[in-house]
Amino acid sequence: MSCIRYGEGGKGMADGGCSVSSIEGVHDSYIVVISGRWIMYDTGDWDFKLDSDRMGRAVYAKLITSVEDLKRAIIESYGLVGMSVAVEMSYWLGEHGSCLCW
Repeated sequence: MSCIRYGEGGKGMADGGCSVSSIEGVHDSYIVVISGRWIMYDTGDWDFKLDSDRMGRAVYAKLITSVEDLKRAIIESYGLVGMSVAVEMSYWLGEHGSCLCW
């Protein structure tokens, strides 16, 4: 699996000219968020382990204009506002085994 990493604040995404709000038809959609962690085994295989205590949420895409907005929406959707939490995000790009991580 190849990952493209982005710095804090999502600079890589902004520099690439892509934001969630710029994609046609996304304004009235939701972004599905699943809480869990990626595990890499000694074989090099990756597996996503769902956090069964937190499960998934949906955040309203119309309000998301940056990576920071998405992080904030995720924290709010899980009721973690004001807590010290680290949000790491990845996006599966499709069948080819690529992962966009920031």
